[in-house]
Amino acid sequence: MLRPAPNGGATVELAGDLPAIQLPSSVWIEAGESSASFGVHIPAVDADGLATLSAAFGGAAATAQLTVEALKPTSLRCTPPQPLTAGDVPCSVILNSTGFSSDVLLPLLSSSPNLLVPQVLAVRPHTGTVTFLARALPVAAPAEATVTATFGGASVEETLALTPSRAPTLTVPESFSVAPGDPVEFTVETKDPDGLVVILSAGDLPRGASFDTRSGAFRWVPAQNQAGVYRIEFDARNLALLSTSHSVRIEVLGTRPAISSVHDAASWSQEVPCSAGALATVIGSGFTSAPAELLSALPAPTALANVRVLADGSPLPLLFASANQINFQCPDLPAGSRYKLVVENGTGASEAFEGTMSAAAPAIFTVDGSGKGPGAILLAGTAGLAQPRNPFYLAQPAVAGDVLSIFATGLGPVYNPVEAGQASPADPLARLTMPLTVWVGGAVAEVQFAGLAPGFVGLYQVNAVVPSGAETGRGVAVKLELGGLDGRTIPSNEVTVAVEAPQH
Repeated sequence: MLRPAPNGGATVELAGDLPAIQLPSSVWIEAGESSASFGVHIPAVDADGLATLSAAFGGAAATAQLTVEALKPTSLRCTPPQPLTAGDVPCSVILNSTGFSSDVLLPLLSSSPNLLVPQVLAVRPHTGTVTFLARALPVAAPAEATVTATFGGASVEETLALTPSRAPTLTVPESFSVAPGDPVEFTVETKDPDGLVVILSAGDLPRGASFDTRSGAFRWVPAQNQAGVYRIEFDARNLALLSTSHSVRIEVLGTRPAISSVHDAASWSQEVPCSAGALATVIGSGFTSAPAELLSALPAPTALANVRVLADGSPLPLLFASANQINFQCPDLPAGSRYKLVVENGTGASEAFEGTMSAAAPAIFTVDGSGKGPGAILLAGTAGLAQPRNPFYLAQPAVAGDVLSIFATGLGPVYNPVEAGQASPADPLARLTMPLTVWVGGAVAEVQFAGLAPGFVGLYQVNAVVPSGAETGRGVAVKLELGGLDGRTIPSNEVTVAVEAPQH
């Protein structure tokens, strides 16, 4: 103001002509003062612009112009191994500003089908550097691939040289499921990218099977007494002594089901597969001749694909059933009690698997179902995994203060118990009765919720805050520890998440 504000102060009306800019509708100037400060919120925009801000009081007005610069990528850099044959490539995009205050989606494009990149990068507010992983696929001849990031009318790119892997390629079928007397025939194919001679070999063959190392032809007619699951390893080695190996799984169906092993459904541990209400998996052969069937409605049925799993004669809720795998909910039995597990179908019942119930058997689910590596852990309230940005699924690294939703099984009893096969309710929540500690990146995380996941059968959910002292990186360790009644802790498997340092 040209003069100090009068007694009682002055309300100056504010306005702007660019919709993207947010500012208060007025600002208060104290009596005797001639100015006051206010903040202007500028979200990320994709085009440069000029905004006019106006202030009005008592019939007088003043204007000022503000240059709004579009958010733009300024560089894109990847650090591939040399030579780059195949695998993950760390990359990063540098932005021209960290002043934006809303989330941004940054599109990516690869010029080659042999280099996979995420379609978009989710960028947090005030972030100057965005990291992601590209995936290089094997190539038969030298090639180039260019990654491009575009936003705000600007594009940046990085070109990578792809080098053929010197190891020979090996192509085999994945699996077979046959009855005794049915022939299994296939050809193992190999090719060396540098034209070197390749020698084929096979591991231990089932009785009666044959493999021609020159043509790659495999043939086997299983006998009636050869029911079971066989894994045959094939190897291709060139004259440079570089090799590639793959296995073929052959299941010979028996006349009745046979149990090979029982695991918890998350970490695949056989040590203690069952605690009350937890999810477990039985592996074997001859479970069903029907197509695989997945749980499609609640409550969970006690039969899928014409097969049942019984504990001490009582059928258990099933989530999935196929010829060689069944996912089921463990019986509600006290810790320490013995149980007998049987798989039953129209042809008969398997021999019993005997086990002992545990009070808890904590296990965290993983992205690939192996029980190791990247965990099935979401950024709470989103569909995105707390993993490196990548071409295969929606993901974004967590930062300190983010809440992680960790999905697990075997976390023990809960308040407000849920009947077998039924979905856990959202109100009231079924919370754990045992004390739980969550470790993220070597630091203890604050637990906001731990109990059964609402709407699911036998699935536990733990919401925990990423601690400020957590390590950062693409493979940060996450582990659960339950406090046992005897004072000992019961640890889960260790999985990983991605955590990056916050940028301001």
